[in-house]
Amino acid sequence: MDKLLITIPFQGFYESIHNDILDDGLRSIFDYNDSIYDKAYGLINWQATRLNYVKEYIKAFCEYVSVNIMLENTHLELELESLSSPKEYNFSTDRIFCYITPENFKEIYKQIDENELRKLVKDKFTSRSGFFSFYSNTLDDWYKKPFTAWDHNELGTVLECLYNQNRPECECYIFDDCYSEIAVECLTPHEEDSKEYERLKKISYYLYKRENER
Repeated sequence: MDKLLITIPFQGFYESIHNDILDDGLRSIFDYNDSIYDKAYGLINWQATRLNYVKEYIKAFCEYVSVNIMLENTHLELELESLSSPKEYNFSTDRIFCYITPENFKEIYKQIDENELRKLVKDKFTSRSGFFSFYSNTLDDWYKKPFTAWDHNELGTVLECLYNQNRPECECYIFDDCYSEIAVECLTPHEEDSKEYERLKKISYYLYKRENER
C-alpha cells in the first residue's frame, strides 16, 4: 500500500527556538568578532540550512517519540516529503510534511487515548472568530472514511495526540542536549561562497586561539 502524507508537530523557524539554535550554532563559530559573524551570516544558504536541520529534527522526533512515548518494540518511522514555508509569517509558519506507512500509522493509533483525540479534534477544528475550519470537529465524522483516505492534517492530528502524552517543555529537548553540534553541521554556505566561508572560519579560529593563549 502507498505511504501516507502526514504533518508533524513543529513550531517553525520564525522567532522560535529552532531559529535560535541555528543562530547560536553560527555564533559558536564566529563569536569573537561581530563583523566576521555578520559576513558569515550573509554567506549562509538559509533555505538549505533549514532543510538540513529539518532532516535532523525528524530523526530526533522519531527517536524521542519511540523511546519516551510508544510501547516497547514499536518505533515511529517518518520520511521527509517537504518543508513548506509561507511567504509571510502573519498567519502561518513553517510546516514539515512526511511520509508514513499505513502499518506504522496503525501502531500510532493503537497507542493514543481516543478521548484525548476527540478533545484535540474539537479544539483544532472548531470554527471561531478569525478562523473557519474546513474539517468536521467531530471524530465520529472522520471515522466515516478509512484512515488511508485521511489527509495530512487529519493524520497529523493523531500523531500530535500521541506526542502530547509526553510532550517536552521545549522542542529543542528532543535533540538530547546535542542541538548545538547539530546546528553547526547543518550550516551550509551558498556554493559560490564556500571558500570565503571557510576563510572566515580560519580567521575566527585564529582569533579564538589568540584570545585563549593570553
